[in-house]
Amino acid sequence: MSECRAPWDGWELAKRVRDGWPATQIILTSGYSEGLLTARSVNEDLVLPEPYRPQVVPTTIRTIIGSSTSPA
Repeated sequence: MSECRAPWDGWELAKRVRDGWPATQIILTSGYSEGLLTARSVNEDLVLPEPYRPQVVPTTIRTIIGSSTSPA
């Protein structure tokens, strides 16, 4: 999970991770519009728009890994 812009380029980070580990699941976060996110897409698994509530993060992670169960 990485921010798209600050203080690094999350898009480049996602690309490098995908180049080395193609099966790695990636979540990017950003306050930018959906259109811009789509244009910069690096085959990320999900872009989580900001602002978001902290409780959204675990739900998003469970969704991205395909698990609908809550931790014990």
